[in-house]
Amino acid sequence: MMQKIRLRRGDTIIEVLLALTIFTAAIMGVMYVMSNSIGVSQRSLEITQARTQIDNQIELLRHIHNIALVSSGRSNSGLYIAARPRMAGDSNILKTWKSITAADNLIPPNRLPAFNSVDGVQKCTPEAVFSSSSGRGLSISNGDVANRAFFIDPVTGEIKKFVGNSRAPSTFARIAQSASGSQSEMIWIFAVKGSVDKATTNSSIMITNYYDFHIRACWQSPVGGEIQRLGTIVRLYEPAQR
Repeated sequence: MMQKIRLRRGDTIIEVLLALTIFTAAIMGVMYVMSNSIGVSQRSLEITQARTQIDNQIELLRHIHNIALVSSGRSNSGLYIAARPRMAGDSNILKTWKSITAADNLIPPNRLPAFNSVDGVQKCTPEAVFSSSSGRGLSISNGDVANRAFFIDPVTGEIKKFVGNSRAPSTFARIAQSASGSQSEMIWIFAVKGSVDKATTNSSIMITNYYDFHIRACWQSPVGGEIQRLGTIVRLYEPAQR
């Protein structure tokens, strides 16, 4: 009889230990799922916020472009001119547009750095993003491509060089606004010029220029510490100048 009691007690201890093991495993699984879900939610939120920052840059570009076209016009012969001679002077926004599209600020299409080369967190810094390993041999020190990257200060509307006005992201890619001067946290823009020939006998329809603005952003993802990248291209047209 005593032997049977001991066997029953032994079976009970084993069952309790097994139950505790299963319960612990279940708790650990729930905690892992919750932690992963929080990380995924945070990543989705950061992507949304970074997209909003990129959209802000797009709207600022379009605003500058639209005002510049209004401030410009066509001559009596139908040719587009950058600024009418009868104007007292260029508006500030027209000057801004002319600065963005100046030859020494444009990137030749065959010299545009490949965005997929920014393939690690260590490359998502102002010092490394244009390094020779991530920019077709164009380093930040040679002033070739790096010094042509820019962003638009949303506070002042000023065009600011990425080099010297940027820093690593504190969370997601954004333009950190400040009255003393906004800083880019790994959002930058490249301007690439192209042209479309239109064969026509109508002299009022001229060759059209266009500018492709490559807007790029990168930051460290909260899930696994991986690199997160966002990019888009905005094309803005401008009638060819005389």
